[in-house]
Amino acid sequence: MNKFSLVPLVLFTLLILSCDNKYLNETNVFNNYLNDNFHEKIPNDEHKYLLVGEFKCNGCVEKTFLEINKNVKDEKFNSVTIITYDLLIVPDSIENRTKVLLDENAMFERIGLSIANVTLVKTNNSKIVKIKVINLNEIEKVVYEEFN
Repeated sequence: MNKFSLVPLVLFTLLILSCDNKYLNETNVFNNYLNDNFHEKIPNDEHKYLLVGEFKCNGCVEKTFLEINKNVKDEKFNSVTIITYDLLIVPDSIENRTKVLLDENAMFERIGLSIANVTLVKTNNSKIVKIKVINLNEIEKVVYEEFN
């Protein structure tokens, strides 16, 4: 086999490796944010972060938390962390069931992730696998798909 026939194989391998995580940059930035602000890191097990930013529709946030509270079983809350700039946004019924991190300066809005209303950051194997802004017209669908 000559070296020219190896070139496509090497290029294909590099392409596959680079596609391993389309959120590689976001993973690094978010992991640094968690470490710098809370001395935490993205866990290896599947985890969901709900980020509630300052740029939000209050009704969207309220409805999202209502759907989560109504449809998510207690054991699912073990793998959920809410990050917000204001604890008053998170209903007590949810705050008592999951981990809530307070970032009074909303630094998560400045790290380059697209955040509005409630944003889902789903992780697995210590990497971000999905970032989803939860909009009003899809709250029920997202809660059902991601939490059941």
